[in-house]
Amino acid sequence: MRIAIPLLLVSAAASAAEPVAAAVDARIRRFEASVAAAFKPVQAQLDGWRAKRAKSAIAEVSGLLPKAGP
Repeated sequence: MRIAIPLLLVSAAASAAEPVAAAVDARIRRFEASVAAAFKPVQAQLDGWRAKRAKSAIAEVSGLLPKAGP
């Protein structure tokens, strides 16, 4: 009888945790969606900056190669 009561409590806690976990997962998904929506306009600017910076870095390295010598 002593074992049955803790097992019953554990199973009740586990079944109660499932709806809580689903609610937490839903809130996490909503938060991630809101962050993605807020970041979307900035992402295009950052991608453009990164591409521009990569081109200028390649040009800088190409300009330095003839000066490097054999």
